[in-house]
Amino acid sequence: MVKQMSGEYSCRSPRLYSLNWTCRKLARSLDFSISHVPRESNTEANRLASSAARYAGRGYNGRARGPNGF
Repeated sequence: MVKQMSGEYSCRSPRLYSLNWTCRKLARSLDFSISHVPRESNTEANRLASSAARYAGRGYNGRARGPNGF
């Protein structure tokens, strides 16, 4: 994400391209910085990324699931 926002990587997803373009355009008008934080230094992000990977492996369809995963 950091490299996409900086322009080092391009967004290849047709579904996300317009959002990426809008975010990069907005970012040029704001005063902020963005930097990479390693997973081992951010346990919450690591938990969320691991959870997303598990859902993707199960064929997650984008619908919200309850506390039992259903």
